[in-house]
Amino acid sequence: MSTAAVTVAKREIKTYFNSPVAYIVVTVFMLIAGYLYWSQLFLEKQAELRYYFTLTPLLFTFIVPAITMRLLAEEKGSGTQTGAAQSEAPLDSPAAFCAAPECCYA
Repeated sequence: MSTAAVTVAKREIKTYFNSPVAYIVVTVFMLIAGYLYWSQLFLEKQAELRYYFTLTPLLFTFIVPAITMRLLAEEKGSGTQTGAAQSEAPLDSPAAFCAAPECCYA
């Protein structure tokens, strides 16, 4: 991994954890994940994690986009948006629309 990417990742994580929102999101995730584990272990009296690992991706489908939307909104507000501006640009022609999925495989 390049040092620039590590530097940017560290900066973003520090920025995110400087606000109480990060701690609220982590707390909510841990409470829900703990309940999923606890309910399987103590209510159904089964010591297996299949139920937990089945529902955790569903939990991530709500938490990860919420975090991403917040970070993108902060970048847009501060004017430091670089790569995301290209992905939000509308496609003008049908050729550009057809070529867009192909560039992902290059």
